[in-house]
Amino acid sequence: MRKFFVLLFFVLFSVVVQAQVLVNLQLPVIGLSTKNQLWSMALINTGRETIRLRGNLIMTDEATNQIVMTASTAEFTLMPGSHVFQVTDFSPIIYSVVNSSYGIDNNPNGFLPVGHFIVCYQFDRFVSDTYEKFVEECENAEVEPVSPPQLIFPEDQGVLEFPQPVFSWLPPSPMNFFSLLSYDLRMVKLEGKQLPADAMQQNIALFAQQNIYTLSVPYPASLPVLDTGVVYAWQVVAKNNNKEIARSDVWSFSIKKFSPAADKLLRNGFFARLKNADGPVNYFLCSGKLQVAYDNYTDDDSVYVAVNDLNNQRSKMSLDSEYLRLKRGLNFIEIDLKTKNAFSNDHIFEFELVNSRGEKWIGRFYLKRKEEENK
Repeated sequence: MRKFFVLLFFVLFSVVVQAQVLVNLQLPVIGLSTKNQLWSMALINTGRETIRLRGNLIMTDEATNQIVMTASTAEFTLMPGSHVFQVTDFSPIIYSVVNSSYGIDNNPNGFLPVGHFIVCYQFDRFVSDTYEKFVEECENAEVEPVSPPQLIFPEDQGVLEFPQPVFSWLPPSPMNFFSLLSYDLRMVKLEGKQLPADAMQQNIALFAQQNIYTLSVPYPASLPVLDTGVVYAWQVVAKNNNKEIARSDVWSFSIKKFSPAADKLLRNGFFARLKNADGPVNYFLCSGKLQVAYDNYTDDDSVYVAVNDLNNQRSKMSLDSEYLRLKRGLNFIEIDLKTKNAFSNDHIFEFELVNSRGEKWIGRFYLKRKEEENK
């Protein structure tokens, strides 16, 4: 009988040891997107001794039961009591992509594939110079797609008044998920009755640029000027650490064909109104003399003015003066660019005026000098 109680004691002791660590996973209910988020949890050591552990992760597709990815942590110690762990507490973590068809980012801080998965964690305890399986916990996880980049300009189905647009867009979100964002831009010509999305997939790019680290890029002056009566489509692909994460919608635009009367206005002098920078930007053509109109309702004696070349990383152009004298009410501002050789033909420039209230009024113009002036 005594032997029986001794044996029962060791069996119960063994059960207590096996139940010594409790795992409380804290995966986000919504918004799980990156590998780092997989390692948020609380570990509870119910015993009295510090334990040496290492973790293993198996990520399985809930629909197909295919293993997608595995991971293993460095060894760590778990003292008695409850402790909250984050990814840095398990580092370095070694990831292994088991199924390449899911397109998992190889970067340790990279993105997870979109879908429904079962994530299982196994913690092994270090005993007698080896590791033994100790505790395991699994949880369902839903990985949601990130918001793709949002196109801004040229507007969808917009008709532009200049043949050299500055493409602009908003970044994907949430921004705190990304460590190194870059973009690829592609523009194609629609043929016949093609839809923009079909043209983007099937047609050869007329303009393509990769690894853009800004949120805008001008159509290069070195390429042929965009034609009137043609519909163009464009799209932006967002990448994190050179790995594609999201694609924007495909938008289309065309170039306005000017009437002879409009050409005459351009030649004889047309004053384009400046607009507040917080609203839609006004674009116009300029053939050598910059002519803009500004309503000086603040009754400023002088205002700050500048011209930036958008084709050359917004480089500031040289003017006769950075300050311009004004009268009250509507002012017609003329700047002769014919004598300023630094203003490159077929470039897009931004005229900027800042009043005493700090308000910025701008107008963007496409410089197209007359042929006789280019000779």
